[in-house]
Amino acid sequence: MLRTTTKRLVTRTYRAPARQFSTVDIVRPVETALNAFHDYSGLPWWAVIPLVTLALRSTVTLPIAISTRLRAQKQHELRPLISALGPILRAKLAFNANKAETALTAPQIEMLAMKERRKRRVKLYKEHGCEMWKSLFIGPLVQLPIWITMSMAVRAMCGWTVVKGIPVVKSMGTEGALWFPDLLMMDHSGVLPAAVGIITLLNVELTTKAQAQAMGTSGSEGPKLPKMMANFARVGAIALFSIAAQTPTAVCLYWISSSGFSLVQNVLLNKYLPLREEPPTFTAANYEALEKIGKTDQIEVTVPKLKGIEH
Repeated sequence: MLRTTTKRLVTRTYRAPARQFSTVDIVRPVETALNAFHDYSGLPWWAVIPLVTLALRSTVTLPIAISTRLRAQKQHELRPLISALGPILRAKLAFNANKAETALTAPQIEMLAMKERRKRRVKLYKEHGCEMWKSLFIGPLVQLPIWITMSMAVRAMCGWTVVKGIPVVKSMGTEGALWFPDLLMMDHSGVLPAAVGIITLLNVELTTKAQAQAMGTSGSEGPKLPKMMANFARVGAIALFSIAAQTPTAVCLYWISSSGFSLVQNVLLNKYLPLREEPPTFTAANYEALEKIGKTDQIEVTVPKLKGIEH
């Protein structure tokens, strides 16, 4: 008897392992661009790094800074209206509470007026296209990745084991200037690290002052988020000084170029797009908005539960 044997063909599909994303994938394009500019221009590295920084900041971050300042000017123009809201809202709250026979103490009326004014301020900023979140987050979300990528690229070109696959650019060792002829070494004089910290701190103070002028706040007044971000930036500026003291001079040179550009940018914005110290005057739109609040706006009176205050 003839036995028939059936063979089954088993097909196997080979899948190449997924390529993992690494830091070098981000750094390499920047390193290639820097080397190409250096080779094409024939300039030494002490000039290449500031020039590339100038070009990058001028084309990417400068337009964002200008739009941020224009929004700050709009916020500054709305200051009289926002300031005038307080007495009007307190009066309407007291009137409505009396009409509804609801007992509200002076602290309760003050607290409700502050909450209502905060809501109306957010609404006004949105209507005029000058929301606070745009000024706080758009700039850092664009500038910070650029700053980190450039810093990592320059650091890798000086020899950094964290980013593998980027060769050391030996020409940086001979194309420094003044007291820092070797850009691959740290600045043992401490001048460049100190400049990094001082310029960065000046930028933080100028930016914080501009935001406070735009909103008409000082000291403990105003939203807490901008103040928290300003304090965080101050701590970062101090930390950056200690980090700069342990990094190659080429990295310090980039940080000084970037911070110096921001400093000049802030000074020019204060000159040509200023936020004036004196309070802005009322406009027709301000009076129209106040008239609306006085006649048609309704404020709901709710008695909050406050510690230490009896209803």
